[in-house]
Amino acid sequence: MKGKKTVALFCIILFVSSALSARKVFDIGLQVVTLYDVDNGIADLGFFPGMSEGSNWIFGFGLETRLSILHTSLLASWVNGADNLMNLEYSVLLDIPIVNDVVYLSLGGGLSTQIDLPQVDGETIRYNNQSGDLSFVEIVEDSPIHLKAGIDYLLGPATISLFYLRETSGKIGDSIGEIFTSSGVNKGGLALTLSLF
Repeated sequence: MKGKKTVALFCIILFVSSALSARKVFDIGLQVVTLYDVDNGIADLGFFPGMSEGSNWIFGFGLETRLSILHTSLLASWVNGADNLMNLEYSVLLDIPIVNDVVYLSLGGGLSTQIDLPQVDGETIRYNNQSGDLSFVEIVEDSPIHLKAGIDYLLGPATISLFYLRETSGKIGDSIGEIFTSSGVNKGGLALTLSLF
């Protein structure tokens, strides 16, 4: 009985928040991203000086799903200077309306996983520079936590997003202090998301 009440309360909150935010209850979109990626640059030179260098910008692609004010994001991008390395960032965010059906603030976080793709026959995919066969749980536990904040601007079926992603020193199970401590990997991005329906 308690479980049914919890589910009913969750559904009510989702539908009420959808009505207040004036958006569709469910949405799926494909995303193209230009990403400013300077590993450890924030600790050495600051975040902004490297923006004029074209080599610090990379392209990525992603998939976004949204249920009411909650949305998930999966972003894939290549690592600068390494053809075989790919970063995956999967996030869960809360959409807060600033101007209903026009501008939204997205706040949340998630996990970052680096994939080392095979370059020669016989090699296997490696995750987070770990050798050997890893289970899904081990990959998740070894992935650092990131924090993400952004502004979304809605233009019909398209959404333009400006976001900041800060990778932390923490992993699942670590202390709050470690989760809010920057690892020095900070990224900014501009994204275009097209709704599929």
